[in-house]
Amino acid sequence: MASAFQTDTDILIVGAGPTGLALACELQRRGIAHRIFDKKTHLSTASKASNIQPRSLEQLHFLGLKDKILAKSDRLTGQNVYIGNKKVSHIKLGHLPIEYPYILIIPQSDTEKVLHDHLLELGGRVDFGTELFDFAQDENRVQVRYINQHNTVDAISCKYLVSCEGAHSKVRKLSNILFQGRTYEEEFLLADLEIDWDYAPKDTHAWFHKEGLFIALPLPYSKQWRIFADFKIQKRKGQKVPKASLDILQEVFYKRTQGLRYKLHSPTWMSNFKINRRMVKQYRKGRLFLAGDAAHIHSPFGGQGMNTSIQDAFNLAWKLALVCKDQAPDELLDTYEAERLPIAKNVLSRTDFNSRVLFPDNSLIRLVRDHLATKALAMDKIQQRVLTRISQLNVRYKNSSLSINDLSSSAYQAFKKQLSAGERSPQISIKNSSLKTATSIFDLFQSTKFTLLVFCQQIKDFPHFIHDLQQTEITNQVFMNTFIITDHADLAQQIATHQLPTYICNAKDFKTYANANPSLLCLVRPDGYIGFLSDQLNWKGVNDYFSSVLRLKATPSVMSSPEKTSNKVASIGQLSPTKKANQLT
Repeated sequence: MASAFQTDTDILIVGAGPTGLALACELQRRGIAHRIFDKKTHLSTASKASNIQPRSLEQLHFLGLKDKILAKSDRLTGQNVYIGNKKVSHIKLGHLPIEYPYILIIPQSDTEKVLHDHLLELGGRVDFGTELFDFAQDENRVQVRYINQHNTVDAISCKYLVSCEGAHSKVRKLSNILFQGRTYEEEFLLADLEIDWDYAPKDTHAWFHKEGLFIALPLPYSKQWRIFADFKIQKRKGQKVPKASLDILQEVFYKRTQGLRYKLHSPTWMSNFKINRRMVKQYRKGRLFLAGDAAHIHSPFGGQGMNTSIQDAFNLAWKLALVCKDQAPDELLDTYEAERLPIAKNVLSRTDFNSRVLFPDNSLIRLVRDHLATKALAMDKIQQRVLTRISQLNVRYKNSSLSINDLSSSAYQAFKKQLSAGERSPQISIKNSSLKTATSIFDLFQSTKFTLLVFCQQIKDFPHFIHDLQQTEITNQVFMNTFIITDHADLAQQIATHQLPTYICNAKDFKTYANANPSLLCLVRPDGYIGFLSDQLNWKGVNDYFSSVLRLKATPSVMSSPEKTSNKVASIGQLSPTKKANQLT
């Protein structure tokens, strides 16, 4: 169990980007004492990552932020590829069989503002202008020294330290955790600007050329486009890559589009940049955790970086909360690395492959890209597969120790092709049996608890199951909310007499979960993934999952009372506090 040793706060988060803010929001609404430091003096205004994928929007739905994100974003409707002035491929976006079948265009600064505003609404705050100096940890706590807003050294102790600082994570460096990988050979010119043209304003447009790509991505609610142009070929020829400027970009645009004379103008930002492909081999070191770009960075093409990072936060938050409340053992936190590291490794591999295809090393690969790959992308089945990967809907934890299937042999054969523990809980539409109001099943996941979905088509054995359920302290408003779902309205009325929230869905949506079975138990984790799945209405399996797999105990929260620590923290840095503070001014 988490130590009851006195600390100033349970969790210290370093970095108030999308990852740190999402983590802070989740901890705040669970009542977990935390602080979040950021050396910046205010929220970032840079657009940076500009896509939110469907899976990230689903998890932001659980946080209650879906509508606020949608209000600040626009929908990407398609992706077009050209060779010269000829369109060779068009990928249709928005036809995945989900509630949010689209990629959202939203500047990272707006995503951060939505999360920051929500944190403030929940009663939390960010300590801006505050930089971690060094830290030391023992088996009870982490002691941290930091440079505060007054440029003096202060100290804080916490149970766990989480680095969300990005690729240049100081916590990672001080911990001697290797950030292995390489820098891509390509160098890019990047700009946000306007183009006087009539090309589809909600599509991306990419021109393939022997000297490199020219890519234009729309930015929401403006006339601006984000422009990318690579200079890999030029670097290989020993040519110097020019500094980003409007004249250079106009010249490159004209050449790579083979003569399009549209005017580029009104830039708000321009830069040269390179891409890194790096990740760590461990997400945890004692009481230290890495999340987001502090643990993995990769090519931006495909819009995976920020989305993978936000999902790191959702995975870690509920586990930290249970451990800090002394309701779960510290070992539960090991599943964060076990689940998320393989995901990041897979994303890194795919984005690396995408970059090799987009920026080929030789003319043969370029020929394959320009002709075979573009033709393949025109096929609906290929598009569906690509979009499912990009959307991150296929992220799953099937091999996790927290994913348990309790299915009969016949049910297992059917379910393994459709639904399994470790997968995301699918979206379906449901109606409250008494109010008759339609809603998304994701609305049921907005609680901070586990969600037990009881799918039922017949009343047989149901009363016995409910009796066992109501006799268990775990269901007594501690860890779990229970909802009954059926596709029979008359059965819903009978079930409602047991005073549990009951919902009705159509037969197709019922089968999305239960397949051909008349009943199903589906225990959904707080991050929206299925933890336990059973084709029997048997309470024992659910009880065993809580007591044996998660090893949870319904005990009162043991919160540490504030106790100011001494400034005498074992230093990991190389400089004295005074010298370090002076260097940071």
